[in-house]
Amino acid sequence: MKKKPEPESEQMAGFLPYSDRVVIAPDKLPEVSKGGIHIPQTSSEMTKRATTGTVVAFGDGRWTPQGEYIEIQKLLPGIKLGARVLFGGWAGIEITLPQEMPDGEYIQARHFLMRADDIYGLLTEENGHEK
Repeated sequence: MKKKPEPESEQMAGFLPYSDRVVIAPDKLPEVSKGGIHIPQTSSEMTKRATTGTVVAFGDGRWTPQGEYIEIQKLLPGIKLGARVLFGGWAGIEITLPQEMPDGEYIQARHFLMRADDIYGLLTEENGHEK
């Protein structure tokens, strides 16, 4: 039986997801449509959620019903802190976690907590989505 690996030490302070869970900081939704129409904050929150974001923490993997341990890197090849990902519009749950700002202060920031299966793939420079 394969031994469970230790979690990465660089992950966000204060929260370490279990199993195959991933914490994602969502990209901001646009405040103006492509046609130049201003989208009120309450309207955009009610009708759509971000489907792209940045990985800020992840668990180490999961056990199969057969007793085999699968590491998160096998479930999500290329996953790493800071990776940009594409996920389902209503995947996971919304959570609020402390986030350190450049000035050293902490704010309560919105994140999504979801299973590895809810992530569709990595966004890379090659497909034009990396910032």
